[in-house]
Amino acid sequence: MLTYITKINKFFVFLFLMMIFNSIYNFASESNKVSIGMLLGVTFPSLSSGAFGYGVETHYRILPNLMTGVYYYRYQIGLEISSDPSSLSSKTSNTFYGAESLMDFGGGFGLGLKAGIVKMNSQATATDSVNTVTFDTNRSSFFIGPMMSFDYPIGHFSAGAQVSYLHTFSDSAPKTLNLLATGKVNF
Repeated sequence: MLTYITKINKFFVFLFLMMIFNSIYNFASESNKVSIGMLLGVTFPSLSSGAFGYGVETHYRILPNLMTGVYYYRYQIGLEISSDPSSLSSKTSNTFYGAESLMDFGGGFGLGLKAGIVKMNSQATATDSVNTVTFDTNRSSFFIGPMMSFDYPIGHFSAGAQVSYLHTFSDSAPKTLNLLATGKVNF
């Protein structure tokens, strides 16, 4: 199963790179057919306290009102408790690799669907005056969820916002609400 997920991750990275190369070489003369952008914002894992997240996305307009693309998004949460001479710390990072489709309703407003794989890495460290113990776990799961976006065009650029709720198919993986700012270059 892990080998299969690794192959899918490599496929998404390859697809993402191919879309970037296509946007630069083949579609530069057609306006607003391809966009490449950054994602920055707050993620609420399991609807709890927020964590800063960042990522990139690229879209290709396959029909006048329909776009499809790929994206990468990552966030990390941590906790540290210390009481001299002991301490406990934990860190969890979740990385999303996925595809998305977006229906453009005009005026910069769109609704869509995201799906893909989330890789979860958790690390916990316990230290006392004599010993240090570290636990490290890696898991993967599939996810799917709706998204809503708004983009305000500024020439070949656009700025906007994106909201998504991603449901993971694992009990140990959090369901996430993402509130993101976007900045894109349109070709």
